Amino acid sequence: MTSRERLLTALRGGVPDRVPMPLRMWKFLRKYYPDTNDPLEKALRAHDEFGIDLWHYALSPILPCFSPTSEPWREDITVEVNHEVRNNRNIWDRTIYTPEGELHDVKQALIVHEGSGSGPEIVEPLVKDFNRDLPLMRYMQAEPERLDLEKAKEVDRSIGDRGLMITSLYSPIDCRDMLKPADFLMLYYDDREAFREIVDIGAEAMMEETRCVLEAGFEVLQTWWFYASPSYGWSPRIYEEMFLPHLIKHVELVHEYGALYVYYDDGKMSRFIDMYVNAGIDCLMTLTPPPMGDVVPAEVKQRYGADVVLMGGVDAVNEIYLSEPSAIRTMVEERLEILKPGGAYILDGSNSLVYETPPENVRAFAQAGLEFGAY
Repeated sequence: MTSRERLLTALRGGVPDRVPMPLRMWKFLRKYYPDTNDPLEKALRAHDEFGIDLWHYALSPILPCFSPTSEPWREDITVEVNHEVRNNRNIWDRTIYTPEGELHDVKQALIVHEGSGSGPEIVEPLVKDFNRDLPLMRYMQAEPERLDLEKAKEVDRSIGDRGLMITSLYSPIDCRDMLKPADFLMLYYDDREAFREIVDIGAEAMMEETRCVLEAGFEVLQTWWFYASPSYGWSPRIYEEMFLPHLIKHVELVHEYGALYVYYDDGKMSRFIDMYVNAGIDCLMTLTPPPMGDVVPAEVKQRYGADVVLMGGVDAVNEIYLSEPSAIRTMVEERLEILKPGGAYILDGSNSLVYETPPENVRAFAQAGLEFGAY
């Protein structure tokens, strides 16, 4: 089988020639191939060197709430960004001019010259006065027509049989942050209607972005739900009330077009899996084991292996980055003994293999997957 056939067979619940092995490693590859800044070239070289099956992200909606860009994301707004560097941090002071008024926020990010960094942190949130600001928040949703669909199709053609070009989508709240996390958690209790409106605004954007991607013919859609996860702080009851209805509608839309739905969370998820599976998702990732997550591989395989494709099951930090080649080989062999039987499994880490991961650890991970993954 080609890598593409192998991944699609597993994603459709079948048994390929061996366990597909994306080993998502775009962070690691930034350092490992320093002679190029092209993510696709890095990925293609990794496919050839390590024998991985590409799971390459090449299409994602614009997320202006998250990214302090000065480029307008709609025809009816203008954006002004003042940038400065202070205390080894990038500081962005941003004003968005809409037809109905102004929005303003401040974000910062630690400057990391080498290694794994983090996303921007909210210093001053977009929403400060709910009566004034919430009606303007729809202007923070980018026009989906600005998605570079033709570039994504070109990437897909370049990947060819070496794997899949993956479309990234985002939940109603993932990277659409209008408030600081703690304030958003408390908003559920302080102002339920305002909380619901924020979620609904994000859900409308998610559905419009998804429809645009589906109409362009893309067939494997991964949606990030880590902001809506128990690791963020939500209880199963809140998830079921506020987020699950949107997941169900989203899965239904994807399936209307005959596409595959991949649900992503890289933290704790064990108490929520029933809801994800019952919503009709096709594939669940990343199944992070303890201590980073709470998914026990044998338990998730026994309980859900017949109902959903499983992807992941390996802690990218503790079991790869901080481990040793011999231990990694043993871990992969044992993990595959549990998760491989019957197919419908994809070997992967809990997130991208980090920048600092020793190359010999990545090589041990890949070689063990090739050696023990055959059916």
